[in-house]
Amino acid sequence: MPAQIGYFDTLKSTAGKILTFLSTITLTGTDGKTITCTQDISLDEAVAMSSKAPKASPAFTTNMTAQAASLSSGPELVTNGLVWTGAIGDATVPTGWTQITAGIYTATADAGPGGVGDTALTIARNAANNYPGIKQDITVVVGKYYLVCLSFKKGTSPNFWVGVGSTSGGFEYAYAEATPIVNATWNTQTFIIKATTTTLSITLRGGITVEGQTALFDNVSAKEIPATITDLFYGGIPLLSIAYINAAANADTTIFTVPVGKRCVLDHAIFIAGGDAGATTTISIGADGTETDFIPANTLSNLDAVNDAVILMPVPNTTPTKTKSYAAGTVIQAQIASQSGVTNNMLMLFGVLY
Repeated sequence: MPAQIGYFDTLKSTAGKILTFLSTITLTGTDGKTITCTQDISLDEAVAMSSKAPKASPAFTTNMTAQAASLSSGPELVTNGLVWTGAIGDATVPTGWTQITAGIYTATADAGPGGVGDTALTIARNAANNYPGIKQDITVVVGKYYLVCLSFKKGTSPNFWVGVGSTSGGFEYAYAEATPIVNATWNTQTFIIKATTTTLSITLRGGITVEGQTALFDNVSAKEIPATITDLFYGGIPLLSIAYINAAANADTTIFTVPVGKRCVLDHAIFIAGGDAGATTTISIGADGTETDFIPANTLSNLDAVNDAVILMPVPNTTPTKTKSYAAGTVIQAQIASQSGVTNNMLMLFGVLY
């Protein structure tokens, strides 16, 4: 495999102190082979590189070794999420799917986003039933991570929703609505979930109340993320949890509970927006009852679109910022206040258990 090129950018505080490193690097190779990345100190920069061209080789702060494989190398778990066999333009649901509310299901000539396959599923209202939809329940392993992807567009319906749940037809893991999405545009949503039950349920449903209105879905996929790749993907600091945060309501959301017999020191969190987070929305993170002893209230006004992201962490200083070692049983929550955002935002929490 030829040498790979990466680009690392140093962020600096007003006092010139280094805060953190952001990096993008692509590693490719053969499954089962080892890729080793080593530091080249001669390429270290004393100033930020934002306005500079990338170096011929990246500068790494540590050595990193990982197995070469794709993020979602597990087998496909969704039955019939691409071709939509069995959807013939009447009440017959696609093969492998279960009806929630009756509708009309058609495999439509539409390649979907990126031209994958040659059909998409169109769900339309029949003469009698509002909110037609289907679901598929998949058996998974508690504690393992799964990558769920699906694409959608509104068609002629006023809106629709998709959900990923731990119960049949539920939305416990993730929920997305398409009200702000224009009719002609395909959109793709990706969810990374940690299974809390043996059921992973995917729901596709139209917010349709007028006969003949349509919503379209395609490229529905679920694959296990191997543990070795999870470790690489999250950069060496253990991923403790993934939660979905509603920025359209002021509320506390439980995102992690310290296991029995362990203590926990949190490192950082990543908030990935499901849309415009709003001008006033704040998020804080900490033990239940305070919700601020790890991350105080941070305003999310710079998150303007889906997949905008921020890293939330205590800011290093000459006197280190104090954090907590949480005891077993401590419930960690994220608190939304001054809400003005959207419902479906991913929050990844990282830390060390000992």
